[in-house]
Amino acid sequence: RPRTSSDADVLLDASPAPSPRVAAGSGSQPDGQPRIVLLGPPNTGKSSIMQVVFYNLPPQETLYLEPTQGIERTSIANSEFMHFEIWDCPGGMDVADPSFEADFLFGGCSTLVYVIDAQNTPYVHALDHFVRVVSVAYAINPDISCQVFIHKTDGLSDDQKVTTQREIMSQVQVLLEPEGDDEKAHPG
Repeated sequence: RPRTSSDADVLLDASPAPSPRVAAGSGSQPDGQPRIVLLGPPNTGKSSIMQVVFYNLPPQETLYLEPTQGIERTSIANSEFMHFEIWDCPGGMDVADPSFEADFLFGGCSTLVYVIDAQNTPYVHALDHFVRVVSVAYAINPDISCQVFIHKTDGLSDDQKVTTQREIMSQVQVLLEPEGDDEKAHPG
């Protein structure tokens, strides 16, 4: 059956604050290429997304991909207008670990895409990890754009997809809400 727009996974903007326009040179490599970092819990399909989208691997073949062991950098140059680098990170990287090199990962990053498995409920552990990652990334690079990619939605009905999207977005908004902002937390 051909994929339709209702089969598509969902990408949600989850930047802690409205993202300012990225100034020339910020969020990119020394060679000027923007950097996209893929993060998320183990087995959410980060590498699979890359293989299907950029290398035309049939989705059913992604079942045989080995787990990512270290940061895998891929340069994408599909045309003279599309040049960027994707850093595919192993699942569940611990940003609180003292050996984690956050400056290296987020310092020149234009976009952080955090992948969540729609079928792995409840989302509380993934979203707690997401908030820790975003907090570290944003402290290092306030120009970073943070996105949540809800993956593996193809097995869900249209109603389940909408419900999943709303549930995750609602939880993300609550978790990223600045502390002490009772006006926003409990509108009168």
